Amino acid sequence: KTAYEIKECDWSSDVCSSDLFSNSGVLYIDHWASTAILTVSSTTTISNNLVLRLRTNGKTINIAAGTSFSNLKGIVVDGTGGGTANNFGNLSVTASGGGGLTLNASTNFVNQANSSLTVTSGIVVNSGTFSASANPNTVTYTSTFYSSIRSTTYHNLVISNGSTATIATKSLQGNITTNGNLTINNNVALNCAGFNITCSGNWTHSGITAAGNLTNTGTITFNGTTQTLTRTGGTEVLGTTIVSPSTSLTLGSNLTCSNLTLSSGTFDLSASNFTVKVTGNLVVNGLLNARDGTFNFNGSAAQTISGSGTPTFANMTINNAAGVSVTSSIASDNLITVTTGSFGTSGTGSIRLAANTATDYGRIGPVTGTLTGNGWRVESFVSPGPANWTWLSTPINGNLLSDWDNDTRFYMSGIGGKIGRAHV
Repeated sequence: KTAYEIKECDWSSDVCSSDLFSNSGVLYIDHWASTAILTVSSTTTISNNLVLRLRTNGKTINIAAGTSFSNLKGIVVDGTGGGTANNFGNLSVTASGGGGLTLNASTNFVNQANSSLTVTSGIVVNSGTFSASANPNTVTYTSTFYSSIRSTTYHNLVISNGSTATIATKSLQGNITTNGNLTINNNVALNCAGFNITCSGNWTHSGITAAGNLTNTGTITFNGTTQTLTRTGGTEVLGTTIVSPSTSLTLGSNLTCSNLTLSSGTFDLSASNFTVKVTGNLVVNGLLNARDGTFNFNGSAAQTISGSGTPTFANMTINNAAGVSVTSSIASDNLITVTTGSFGTSGTGSIRLAANTATDYGRIGPVTGTLTGNGWRVESFVSPGPANWTWLSTPINGNLLSDWDNDTRFYMSGIGGKIGRAHV
């Protein structure tokens, strides 16, 4: 059977080079040579509506760097005795009616550094292993139809749609990790099926319609070094979100999530002052750079703000009929608005309305809900007075001189509290 035409082939070196393939059937590359490695190399793109079948037979077949197979109907790795297929080039399964990558007979497929693999229907491992963690390489899932995202560790992962007119649903088969970037292109509805995503690079999601939001999310963990999270043209909607230690995550768009945990890393709302909506609990154990952005707490069940240190918020909006409680120490240097429910301190929690300058200070805006707790602290900015003197004042109307005198930390003569030496 003639499955392909080979223009040049040097079997003595186990290297097969080709400039022309013209068929629409199956291209078999069968490794029966005595050497351990067979290398397939081409300086031009091999573009055919065919199935590429790599029969390793207990040995290794390498797709050389710079070699490209495009418009394939499928890739099958099998043979007798296992073996490994290494992709150093570019393999693309995008032919009409095509499939993906299938591994049989305990074979292995490795997407090596600087390579790319594009599949439509997905990656099926009936027997063997699939590896795509080499730094860097890219795996792309693209189809106008339903396809599954294999559970594994990727470097760069792209989840795409072959059409711009319809929404394509993709579904996770299990937890996934990207050591590099995760890109979700326009018109993709990613069903996480309750599984978790760990991303160490940049998170980029296109699409402005709610139909393209992630659904059934598990835990989303950012654990790189310097990362960005962007929903182009809209608001990214995630579930439980964790910013790991040593991670600096900067927003490139608005964010909505359920529970948000900052684990000693950095969370930056960026100079664009984006809005973060939290429907669950917020834990801040790291550096929060809120800038002039807004945190909106709008859950349906009671929410808490906890953690270590004293993170400073700019704008805070409370819109939760079940209430929001602060159980740690926080500060606000702009506006707190309570539209629905209660907001206040619980236990040893404290809320400080900071006064940084005469025009930069925390304040309470319209309250159509309620304020609760006794851990509130209101600061007032006092400008410097004459040498060796300072102004004594309170930011609260109705306070009396005796209020200071009753504070055991404050010394005052002639009033009745702790006696000090004062000149009036």
